[in-house]
Amino acid sequence: QYKLPRRTFVLYHCPRSCTRMWMIGLVLLSIHNAKALEKPRLVYPRLLEERSSDGRLALHVHDGLILNLRKATVAAPEFRVLTNEKGRSVTHLYDGEVINKYLYEDEEKLAAVEVTRNEAGVTMRGLVGPHHRIQPLPVLERSQEAVVPHLIYDIDHDEMLDKTLRRVEKDETVLKERAFGISPPSTVYIELFMVTSKPHQHRFPETNHLIWYACIMVNFANLRLAQVTAPNVKLRLIGLERNEDEPYTFVSRDGY
Repeated sequence: QYKLPRRTFVLYHCPRSCTRMWMIGLVLLSIHNAKALEKPRLVYPRLLEERSSDGRLALHVHDGLILNLRKATVAAPEFRVLTNEKGRSVTHLYDGEVINKYLYEDEEKLAAVEVTRNEAGVTMRGLVGPHHRIQPLPVLERSQEAVVPHLIYDIDHDEMLDKTLRRVEKDETVLKERAFGISPPSTVYIELFMVTSKPHQHRFPETNHLIWYACIMVNFANLRLAQVTAPNVKLRLIGLERNEDEPYTFVSRDGY
């Protein structure tokens, strides 16, 4: 497993109340802790083709699934990870280009994965569709065929703290900018800063793993947002905070 290079700074941030004003809360679906509805499927992903024209990877996962992967960009150029070490706020800076180097997506099959290649074969982890996740098995012996065994799990979609907005036949709100004939930009980038809590620290004790998990989830959200046009909307992850002290999730009396 590769290690992401980082720079570390000890910073004294403003109080939590003011820093939270510019942070966007995002509820994460735990792909690492998904319950298997059926027995995991053993597969041996292998690279079929790398096209030089557009840089896509044709990856054979199993006989019923071939991914046509393109590069994905999720992490900001300077990616920040905030931690609390011995009562001090510490900021670790990572190179976003290094993080994005291993991120791929298939916009047709809604796959968002991290892919690495070495002499042992292809290693991938993440989502191979909206209902399945994949992760590698430890390789005890070097294979002559240069393939790495993986397991595919069904994802149990538990009920989340969601509320459905009612649909209307006609837009009830007219944006003031459009009313005055001002054209929106072709693409709107929304910067996200994630705050992860104790369950994520338990499942992802290594920061590298937590980073790829967060990037894969944001990348999957971008695939869903691809249906939004005029303007296009893309999420960009600028950093995350590791926090074990606050649960962040609560339910009020009316369910919100």
